[in-house]
Order: sequence, then C-alpha cells, then structure tokens
Amino acid sequence: MKNRFCNGIIFCRNGKALQKILLKVFKYRKTTIVLVVLLLAVSLVLIPSVGLEFSPSSDDDVVSLTVNMPVGTNLETTLSVVQKIESIIRNEISGFKDLTVTAGGSSDFLSGSSSYLGRIKITLPEYKKRIDTSEDIKRKLRTRFDDFPGVVFSFDSGHGRGAGNPNPIDILVKSNDTEAAKKTAEEN
Repeated sequence: MKNRFCNGIIFCRNGKALQKILLKVFKYRKTTIVLVVLLLAVSLVLIPSVGLEFSPSSDDDVVSLTVNMPVGTNLETTLSVVQKIESIIRNEISGFKDLTVTAGGSSDFLSGSSSYLGRIKITLPEYKKRIDTSEDIKRKLRTRFDDFPGVVFSFDSGHGRGAGNPNPIDILVKSNDTEAAKKTAEEN
C-alpha cells in the first residue's frame, strides 16, 4: 500500500532517508546530544578566527560631497572653495575614475539661485581596481574640512548602488533671520 503522504518518487526517497536518520538519532540520543554540544563548542571557539559580521559594510561606487557656503555667498567665492577642494582631491586621493565639480546654479524653481552650493562627485573604478575606497576618501577629506571655516560639508550616501535616498524628503529653510529660521525648522 502506497503512503498517502508520498506524492512522487523523489519525496518518498527523501522521506525514507529522513526516517532512517531520525530512527538512528532517537536510538543513540546521548551520542547525538554529545555531538551537537561538541559542534556548538567548536563553532564558538572558531568565531574569533572566522569573524562575525551581521551587517557587512559595502563600498559605494560614488562619493558625493556637498559644499554648503553661508547663504548669500557669491558664485566666485563658492567656485574658489570648490576648486581648492578639487585640487586637494587630485593631490591626495588615488585611483578615482572620474571627478565632476559644480558650483552654484539653480536648485529648483522654488528655492531660486543657489550660488552658495557646490557639489563634487568622485566616481570610483570597479572594486578590484580601487586604490582608495569610498571610506578612505571620506576620511582623507574630513581631515581637510577645518581648512575652510564657515563651510558645511556633507557626504551623500548610497549613490551608485541603487539603494535610493534614505531620507526621501529634505526641507530647506532659508532666511536672513537665524532665530526665525531655527524656530520655523523646529516646528512640527
């Protein structure tokens, strides 16, 4: 008589093999428990040499740096700062594929001119050919940020990987009155 849970030869063979294994496990319970505990102990001992990382870091293909000068800064001053940073990148960063530098321009029809903003995009080669990783580049550039007092720098993450923007909505509050802008920004 055919087993009613057996819907094909493959499942029947696997079921029979599993049945044999389980019969041996139940027959030799103490040996099975000792083996499982021994395997667990060996696994725990090997953790330091193998390593343990639940969320490994990944290296972005692009490093994007935003240079935010004080509101009202003219385009020439922004361009000068961005060009100095470009020079630092060319002298201190190794093995990048492409470098795109922009200063000023209009961000959109609501906020008007943004002559105080600069953007630098460093495109990296494929991972095997990289000399400096994206984290190395960020670390090197951060050491130079103090050379530019009054300038706010920020790195955009996730570019080049299709990860999307982790903060899909950015609200920019502009004003000549710092206290009023701060109060407006803190409102819910």
